[in-house]
Amino acid sequence: MPNRPHILIAIGPESESGREFINGVANYARLFGPWRIRWEPRGVQDLKSPLEKYAFDGAFVRDSDAGDVEAVLAAGIPSVVLLNKRRTVPGAVCVNTEDQAVGKLVAAHFLQRGYKHFAFLGRVEAVWSDDREAAFGEAIREAGCEVDICRATLIKAETGDGRFDSEPMEIWLKNLPKPLALMAVNDGFARFAVELCHKNDIRVPEDCAVVGVGNDLIRCDLTDPPISSVELLFQAAGREAAALLARMISGEKLGSLMVTAKAGDLVVRQSSE
Repeated sequence: MPNRPHILIAIGPESESGREFINGVANYARLFGPWRIRWEPRGVQDLKSPLEKYAFDGAFVRDSDAGDVEAVLAAGIPSVVLLNKRRTVPGAVCVNTEDQAVGKLVAAHFLQRGYKHFAFLGRVEAVWSDDREAAFGEAIREAGCEVDICRATLIKAETGDGRFDSEPMEIWLKNLPKPLALMAVNDGFARFAVELCHKNDIRVPEDCAVVGVGNDLIRCDLTDPPISSVELLFQAAGREAAALLARMISGEKLGSLMVTAKAGDLVVRQSSE
């Protein structure tokens, strides 16, 4: 391994999971480095020169439409991939989330509170959303109930601006039976669901209890009422992924490996209390 490996982190700080993952990588580098780290929050596209000119020894990238995964693999850079749209990337170390456990944890939270009407707000073209939806729905159906599902669609997917077509979501939410227990696929969606409730005079949590995923403190605490959410242990996943990248930089051929960010506690706040 080089004395001071040059590492690219092409992961943004938009979510708690991304921030915690980067913290985990930083913790590893502080203990077992030193590493020379270049952070490009917007991805490989923001580099001013071709990847080959930077002589990166390793990289952490997110699976996105920007093509970062393809770029680092084509350059022959040992890489760790945070999965989004794909379930794996052949030949790479990948990071996923314990989505089955997340869905079951939220279902148990609602069922313990005696709800009879359930809903799931997810998004299209995201395997983690599909898996959380499937696990939540399975647990609810095993209890003898049904789940209403809405999957949000990006308005301008090609620009990556993250805006969703809210009109179908609003109509869906207004027409659901109340009181309702709603699982949102992450905290951004949970915050949006609460805003739609306010807009349509649906009380949270009296008419609609809401739980998100990620325990993003900024999104959860800025929402009125604050959002209940499932923790994802991405800092531990970041440390584990960094250790694997160090082994690859040293010349080990690890092949396809998976690091899983485990589900932590469901942090209960007013949105589902």
